[in-house]
Amino acid sequence: MEIFCNPCSEDRSYQYRQAKRPQIGHLKYAGAPKLGGYFQSGIITPLPDYRYSRKNANLRESGERTTGCFCCGMITASQFNEPTHSNMRTCSERRAMASVWTGKSLDSGRRFFMPVIVYDAIQQRSLNIRNNQEDNILFQVRSMALIVWLAFSAVLPQFLSAQQSESSTANAISLDAVDASAERLPRLHSLIIHQHGETIYERYFNGRSASQPANMKSASKSVISALIGIAIEEGFIDSVEQPIIEFFPEYVDTDLALTVASITVEDLLTMQSGLTSTSGRNYGRWVVSDDWVDAALRMPMIAEPGSRMIYSTGTTHILSAILERASGLNAKAFAQRYFADPLGFRMAYWSQDPKGVYFGGNDMEMRPRDMLAFGLMYLNQGRFDGEQVVPGDWVQESFQAHAQSPRGEGRFYGYGWWLRDMAGLQVPLAWGFGGQLIFVLPMFDMVVVATSDSTPGDTRRGHLGRLYDLVEFQIIAPLLAQQQALQSAVSHQ
Repeated sequence: MEIFCNPCSEDRSYQYRQAKRPQIGHLKYAGAPKLGGYFQSGIITPLPDYRYSRKNANLRESGERTTGCFCCGMITASQFNEPTHSNMRTCSERRAMASVWTGKSLDSGRRFFMPVIVYDAIQQRSLNIRNNQEDNILFQVRSMALIVWLAFSAVLPQFLSAQQSESSTANAISLDAVDASAERLPRLHSLIIHQHGETIYERYFNGRSASQPANMKSASKSVISALIGIAIEEGFIDSVEQPIIEFFPEYVDTDLALTVASITVEDLLTMQSGLTSTSGRNYGRWVVSDDWVDAALRMPMIAEPGSRMIYSTGTTHILSAILERASGLNAKAFAQRYFADPLGFRMAYWSQDPKGVYFGGNDMEMRPRDMLAFGLMYLNQGRFDGEQVVPGDWVQESFQAHAQSPRGEGRFYGYGWWLRDMAGLQVPLAWGFGGQLIFVLPMFDMVVVATSDSTPGDTRRGHLGRLYDLVEFQIIAPLLAQQQALQSAVSHQ
């Protein structure tokens, strides 16, 4: 028989009625008896009670039992119409208080384990003890229960926030909507979403498969940055402040001596060499030259090194040559030993210039899952599978805004990584022409990878913008709204 106290009966328009109690014997007990209940997945079910007053004790001795109000948990004698006490809050009051504490509207006082309910139970226990002149031991028990509750309630909001944040990701992101939007992008080849240590979405489009490498285009600049960080850690390069002329002694007695001496490794990493860009309208003339490194260094100096961003693939290609000269390994061999092997994959095709220098900043191929491994390594501060691949402080510096992009507001550049404003957040990403993207989202413990067709065609126009919109408005924005709601709930407790 389900029994409801009068306040609950009036508040919920319930009449005392017959109903089968839920089966709870299979659930794990998770509370002290005096705070009793079975707790699983955020649900507490009131239990039959034999404890609270001397009347209850007498009922127990006579073989009769008491139970809690099925709605609020108030102790009620099973053969009486009136509860044994009447100074507890009604369910609506409990729900109102719980809504403030959790930030949620609760349907029933018995559906969530709330400090409000526990506190009321302790208050009532105290009242019963005083009214019935229980001995000092019971007062000590009450005091200990209050101390335990205070300690538990201090950490419960954080626990619930973490549990809700992790378990409700699928609710925050509509993967069906993501999938539908992805299908409407005719140039999209792959999309992977990885969060909390598992891939929650992975699909390949337009005839592509997981085994096919993608040309990362300029997203390979982020890989070159990682290799430079490793080279500094391994002692091949002194620091980011090292002048690049130390790697090109052949220019010391030439007309380029002052130019090369004024540029540092960091200037190349942040696209602030001051040299005229080799990209854009200059790209074709640059790549038909016999010596790409020399041609990049001979571009006219148009700004003071370190003063402003000038996007240029040639500056990243100079870094590839520096890796080779500093380590004695070509860039691909260096990458395989220090980068790809720890991440568990083989370097695929990577083009070279006429002198045999691997193209620093373009035409590097990786499978989407290998790109994901790269992103996860940066998400975890340079660690992968228990190994520190890239120094953690290098990852942090890479994600700092060292230069502002002239391409638009809210765009910055770190060490080979773009920083883009998305849904009000500054998101680090590796960017490649046509839609080769690795988004690293530490605030959500997430990495998103996308690859696309980079060849010319009618559908190329607008593809990148639509892909950005998919990530920003269907992945980042819902997660941000969820996070803000959880923080608001905790702050109101």
